[in-house]
Amino acid sequence: MRSIISLNSLHYLVAAETKAWFTIDKQTIKIAPFKLSEKGIEIEPKSSRNIIKDAAAAL
Repeated sequence: MRSIISLNSLHYLVAAETKAWFTIDKQTIKIAPFKLSEKGIEIEPKSSRNIIKDAAAAL
């Protein structure tokens, strides 16, 4: 695991060393892939060192 941030009261966002990003539900411990997109096109993150939380983003 490279980085982790609390998205809200129920979810963490986790970035792994190998470009994989996931959400974790704090109550159920369910892990799901976190997909990133720009203008409707799925993109792969280039870095997992820093996660900058956008206050306007919603899960």
